[in-house]
Amino acid sequence: MTDVLLPEMNTEEQPEHVNVESESVDVTYNQENNVEEIEVQNEASFLNVSSAPQDRILQLEMYYGESIPSKFITLEITNAFVKKPFIGGFRHKLSQVEYHHASTQTDKPQKEDKDIVKIHRETQTKKFKSRSQQTSREQGTQMAKPGVTLDEQYDRTVYLVPLGKYFDSDQLEALRLRMAIKIQSFMRGWRARTLAKGMHREQLEKRRKEQEKERLAQEEIEENRRTEINRRMHPKTKADFEVMYNELEQWRRQETDKINSTATSQEEKTKRLQELLRRQTKLLQTIDRLKSRASQTNAYDKIHNRLAKMSMPKEIENATYDNKSVYVETPYTIRAKELTELHHGLNTENLSVDERLDVLLHVKWTVKEFDCRLTRDIVDLIDREADLLNRGRKEQYFEGCRKRLSNLFLQFVETPEFNPEALRFVKVPLENTRRDHVQLLSKK
Repeated sequence: MTDVLLPEMNTEEQPEHVNVESESVDVTYNQENNVEEIEVQNEASFLNVSSAPQDRILQLEMYYGESIPSKFITLEITNAFVKKPFIGGFRHKLSQVEYHHASTQTDKPQKEDKDIVKIHRETQTKKFKSRSQQTSREQGTQMAKPGVTLDEQYDRTVYLVPLGKYFDSDQLEALRLRMAIKIQSFMRGWRARTLAKGMHREQLEKRRKEQEKERLAQEEIEENRRTEINRRMHPKTKADFEVMYNELEQWRRQETDKINSTATSQEEKTKRLQELLRRQTKLLQTIDRLKSRASQTNAYDKIHNRLAKMSMPKEIENATYDNKSVYVETPYTIRAKELTELHHGLNTENLSVDERLDVLLHVKWTVKEFDCRLTRDIVDLIDREADLLNRGRKEQYFEGCRKRLSNLFLQFVETPEFNPEALRFVKVPLENTRRDHVQLLSKK
């Protein structure tokens, strides 16, 4: 029995024929049994529906052809008293009659419960099943018997034990004991060899670490020795000169004590003390020369480091690239880099005449952008040196001029009006210093 829900339709408005595309259903109502007989055919036709009460039963006959028996299906139809939902329809092209699709009483499929856990990590017990199988080909062994003779030409007999000897349970137990002892001996030997190899590796690692430690200590001693020698040969800091003065004083005291203990007369003692004083004075002069040279070297290094810091790009932390630093060149750093390269060119030695003139020409073009007393002095020195170069003068005549030119250009580079990046390195406020030499002169 199948329940069918038909849409609400007045008896007067019910169509007599309904066009079905694939099949034709003829309905005949039986008033006595309250049953409608419906014949379904495969050929396309019309569905004849007559007026019927609200509750009715349809008897459907499925016709499949002359040689195939028909099939009867009983349908119980219940007219609903609720408003049916509109789910579309169609319009007849000839009669312009509108037909709406019917809805059924079939319940909607229930949605699965989302709270049910389908996947979990709990331990499950695997179930085992035994199945028997019969192969398609059977095998067997043929035995000799009366009436059956077998060929034993290629047969051979295999004995588990030598002939005439029986292996009893005591012998089996003794064999198991011997094999167990043998396995244990092999296991103990393997463990002993593994332990010995481990101890050997530890010993080698310990020896390697000791050798590495001794090597590092020896390298540190050698580095300290080279550093001490370098501090005495090329002292640079105040601490280096303090060490030299202390060692000189210690040497003087040792020599004085030696003279006092070994001198036989006052005249010999005086003469040896005079010689000691002369040697001490000579050593002090050597230390003073080293101090003067170190002062010049430190001053040059200080200037070079300051100019290098001026020309370095700006470092900016960027959170977009995992807080990595980004280096950006600004117009001020580019200007400082150009001035640093010109200053390095002025202080470079062993240049040819053409290279020196090219450097002087670039410096002159750079400083002539600003008209002040400082730039005019630089231009005058450049013209003087260029004139001497064209005359072919010797290098010794250029020493004073080039030193003054280098100092004036360094002053130009460290002036914030000409190099804005130098403002970061100014220690004294500009309003508290005299700046007459960098004030721009009015054009006449």
